[in-house]
Amino acid sequence: MYTDAKMTPHRIHRDRAGAVWQVAVAGLALLSLRFYAVPLQPKFTVCGFHWLTGRPCPLCGMTRALSQLAKGHGIAAIHFNALGPLVFVVLGAALVGGILQLAGWDFWDRVIPASGRKKFWSGCVVLFLGYGLLRFFQIVP
Repeated sequence: MYTDAKMTPHRIHRDRAGAVWQVAVAGLALLSLRFYAVPLQPKFTVCGFHWLTGRPCPLCGMTRALSQLAKGHGIAAIHFNALGPLVFVVLGAALVGGILQLAGWDFWDRVIPASGRKKFWSGCVVLFLGYGLLRFFQIVP
């Protein structure tokens, strides 16, 4: 359970409410990606960056990639967006982490200590920006 001396009843309630939302959003996203038939060739794109430049952004194809991963088609997912597996793992970790937090186990502090979270998320941002540049200059699809 929560053993940190800084954990007040208000903070525990707020963290629990956050964990409920985390489980609900991540679980609903994964379930809908698994069971909703996302078109592999959409009739139109909803990406503003793509509309303006004609080039894909770092997130173009992410919904199709995550849908393919949720259905077990890893190679097809990478074809749509190479960063899809990373986002899928983070989404799955959010679901598992929220469930474990509701059970009283602080998942995130054990997996990524507070001192390393900023580096982890900064690395993810740099990865997405780098991938976006590679896609913009058509070095990768």
